[in-house]
Amino acid sequence: MQNSQLFEDYNSRRKASLVTGKYPNLPRCFCQYFGLFGGGPSPKPSSDCERRFETFTRIVECHVKPAKRDEFGNKLRNEVVPILQKQAGFVDVIGLTSEDDADRTLAISFWKSKEDAERYEHEHYHRIVDIIKPLVKEDPRVKTFNVETSTSQRIAARKAA
Repeated sequence: MQNSQLFEDYNSRRKASLVTGKYPNLPRCFCQYFGLFGGGPSPKPSSDCERRFETFTRIVECHVKPAKRDEFGNKLRNEVVPILQKQAGFVDVIGLTSEDDADRTLAISFWKSKEDAERYEHEHYHRIVDIIKPLVKEDPRVKTFNVETSTSQRIAARKAA
């Protein structure tokens, strides 16, 4: 068998296994969106697919006072993360520090839905700001996004659920 025939055979078996449910962790809407059932990718996922892939993120940017970096890190680990972990719909958080600007820090939190993130924003975010306010140069800036793609185990598992 030539390479092209092998690839074609593999590809048709893969598509058939998706249809027969051998990959239950892959949502049908994902397969439809990427054209795995034939006919090419659909231009837009179905509304069912959009609900299924609803993971949402908040990105909080802080500029930490230089003499307060260690204290800021400790506050995040010991006070902020435990508050986040108790929130309904919280999935994960990633803290980042800039190589180019040592005072700049980002916290990316992942939520099961926009509603969960908004509930946290209204009910608990002010407590977080009160905890870190003495350690930052200015009020934190928040931006929100829908998660489109992730290879992170916890986030990818949530998206496939």
